[in-house]
This record gives sequence, C-alpha cells and structure tokens, in this order.
Amino acid sequence: MIKKKLAKKKRQNRPIPHWIRMRTDNTIRYNAKRRHWRRVLCPPSYKDEGCARPYLRLAKDM
Repeated sequence: MIKKKLAKKKRQNRPIPHWIRMRTDNTIRYNAKRRHWRRVLCPPSYKDEGCARPYLRLAKDM
C-alpha cells in the first residue's frame, strides 16, 4: 500500500507536458504542485494530529 502511494506521488511529481502549454496558450507554465524530496514531505495519514496541512512542514522539523 505504501509503495503504491509513493509510486503515485512519483508520477505526479513531474513538469507539465509541453502540449498543455501550447493548448492553453502558455497560461499554465509550470506544475504548481511540484514537490522536492528534501523540502516537502509526502502527506501520510495525519488523522491524529491537529495540523491543517502537516505535509508542508519542512523535513528538518521532523
């Protein structure tokens, strides 16, 4: 289950295709949800913590 989630996150973490830039007349220029492996962690299930968006915490805080 964990490997499937990590594989999905790996597939999502890529730049947008060039044809989408052409189709939208370059209004969408980059992937806003792009994630760096050191800076932003993948969101595991944080049901017991009270953080609104805990996956935005830096890796050094963990």
